[in-house]
Amino acid sequence: MGRAEDALLGIRAQLADRIEGLVEQAERLPTARIAAEVNEVRNGSGAISTRPFLEAMRDAAGCDLAGPQVSAAYLAALGQRFPA
Repeated sequence: MGRAEDALLGIRAQLADRIEGLVEQAERLPTARIAAEVNEVRNGSGAISTRPFLEAMRDAAGCDLAGPQVSAAYLAALGQRFPA
């Protein structure tokens, strides 16, 4: 794997960690704070397109299920949407 691929994997890992942190705190944070955090994640991911991230968020918002397995499934889907 080259440097570009390594960098992309690092960005993906950081995004996943940040999103997971938001998921874990979502019930305790005010909506405005969550929106600000999501905006920071979106702005901080300039090395890659934010469209797949936003599409995954839209899909997640429409899901009636919740829990660690659902979060893992959405993170996996998000990983598939970003080009390798």
